[in-house]
Order: sequence, then C-alpha cells, then structure tokens
Amino acid sequence: MWEVLNEIDSEHSWTPESYTQFYDAVVSAMRAVDPELAFMGLALASEDNPRMFEYFLDPAHHRPGTSLDYISYHFYASPRAGEDVRTW
Repeated sequence: MWEVLNEIDSEHSWTPESYTQFYDAVVSAMRAVDPELAFMGLALASEDNPRMFEYFLDPAHHRPGTSLDYISYHFYASPRAGEDVRTW
C-alpha cells in the first residue's frame, strides 16, 4: 500500500483539484511498475475539510481507470487543559 503524500491540508496546502491531479499521476506511474499496489489518498491532518473529501471522492474528477482504494485522515488525541491520564 502506498500513501500519496502526507497531511496535504497542513504540510502542503494543496487544493482538491491539484491534489487529485497529482494523485492520479502518481497512481498511473506506480501501477505501470507494480500493478498490485494499492493506494491511499488524502491523509488529511483534519477531517473538517468537506470540500477535499467531496472533490476527491467524486470519480468524475479522476482519470479513467484510477482506483480510489483507501482514504485516511490523521487524528491526534490530546487532553484538555487540566486533564491528566485518569480523566481521559
């Protein structure tokens, strides 16, 4: 499995359009070398960007034949001020 970039919404600030084009290009090039690879897209640092999900998950925005195997977002749990391990 190959994750195409990491936390695109915070580290790279890609638009949904530019990331989708990049994702499709990477998937196409890497599948030519290894057709068995699976790909993970988005890898967002936050799940509060519905436009990114909506655009990327629409097959009409991808090159024909580009598969959307997995998507992900990264969740960072942290306590509120004054909380400790016992109150988590």
